[in-house]
Amino acid sequence: MVCRFTSDNAPPTMISVRPEAETNHPGLFRVRLWVEGQPLVGSAIALDKTAERDVVVRGIGRDKTTWLIALRDNGTAYLQTKANTAEEQPTGAKGSCTHYQDAMDVWLMN
Repeated sequence: MVCRFTSDNAPPTMISVRPEAETNHPGLFRVRLWVEGQPLVGSAIALDKTAERDVVVRGIGRDKTTWLIALRDNGTAYLQTKANTAEEQPTGAKGSCTHYQDAMDVWLMN
């Protein structure tokens, strides 16, 4: 899937997410994210506490920046990034994803 996020004070951010074959634990799936051209190892998990079909995808960069995508089954998404410094506050951006349906079906089947 490909997600595009925009915020008022930054250029658009494109993130590509590809499910990996194996799972870590029941309901927790490995994914590969490409953020700004850099591959990240991540995971995806369904949020079973919500009434909607929601999934969270999380990846951590080499610099320990955390990338968190909250994805709804209609393709709307929210991105939060948090650098590995106490001084920097998390930043967020709204967006949407395409080609996400097959991955959502796998992530939500449990």
